[in-house]
Amino acid sequence: MVIFHVVNVDTLVSGISSVVHQLSAAQRAAGHSVYVLNIHPTSERIHDFEKCGSVAQFRGALRVHRPDVVVFHGLFYPAILPYAMAARRQGVKYLLQPHGAYSAENYRKGHLRKWAYRHLVLSQVIRGAAGWVFLNDGERRNFAIPLRRKGVVTVPNGCCRSESGREGAHCGADEDGMEKREVVLTYIGRIDVHAKGLDTLVEAFRMMTPDAVGCRLDVYGDACDAEIEGFRQLIAPLGGRVRFGGPVFGEDKERVLDATDILVLLSRSEGFPMCVLEGLAHGTPCLVSPQTNVADIVDRYGCGWVSPTHCAEDVARVIGECCRSYRSDAAELRRRALVAADAYTWDKVAATAVDGYRELTGL
Repeated sequence: MVIFHVVNVDTLVSGISSVVHQLSAAQRAAGHSVYVLNIHPTSERIHDFEKCGSVAQFRGALRVHRPDVVVFHGLFYPAILPYAMAARRQGVKYLLQPHGAYSAENYRKGHLRKWAYRHLVLSQVIRGAAGWVFLNDGERRNFAIPLRRKGVVTVPNGCCRSESGREGAHCGADEDGMEKREVVLTYIGRIDVHAKGLDTLVEAFRMMTPDAVGCRLDVYGDACDAEIEGFRQLIAPLGGRVRFGGPVFGEDKERVLDATDILVLLSRSEGFPMCVLEGLAHGTPCLVSPQTNVADIVDRYGCGWVSPTHCAEDVARVIGECCRSYRSDAAELRRRALVAADAYTWDKVAATAVDGYRELTGL
């Protein structure tokens, strides 16, 4: 199959660039001809993506490679319209993959601007699409735009099994001193206090007495200066119980995950969070909210805990349960996390994606 992935990214560390890089590599390894075209006007070279600076260049690529399908990743960039129309005029079917864009929660932010964009640009793009690719059923249910009777398939994000996870990370959890040491909870992601549920998480730690639970929270991520300063002020009264370490990438991120006992993500809206998959691949059980759209995975494999609400009292109670369970059964929880991660390796996700493309395009 000849596949075009079209992205609009300007950084290596964006969710879409990371996902499409891994997905396209796995599809090539399976024998498909895959091209990733980055149409962002100012971006430098990102991964092995080909820079596509104009619609004319895109039309030329369509003529040369004659793709079976074009997949547009993300929705909120006006350039998607002329590129989608170019594909349609050349008889190439295209699919839309939102990656969490236009969820009901996100649609409420800047509603007027998003409403105008939807009706002036996106409605035309949707009209010509052959179908939708969602990360899971939760993303599809929470999507704020009518699907216009288009076909739908689900293709999750994937993960790479880490070497430390394969060898059995967190071996210190099985030592005799496990009952006495702190359980390390970690959040890795964007510092968006409301959207990522950090407000509730910090409030839960404020409610818990240190001696009663015996855990700490390490937070890693980036945001604008004002957001970072606001978060620092939020956690200041908690001293060393909540620590902020800034953004982490590459080997530094691997070391953070290896030192983590429980990964935490209590977002109010997500597509299919890569950080949870990365944690599972390191053998790290997870504490999540239902709105992360991975709660069903955590329940199915028994590889963590789900907070029923964003109420700080509920979160504090569940954190207490997490720490007690981890101290008594860490090895089994880590084993289940690795089993869950094995179901979402990139080779399996790539095969699911190609099957979905064929279903939607009739190939």
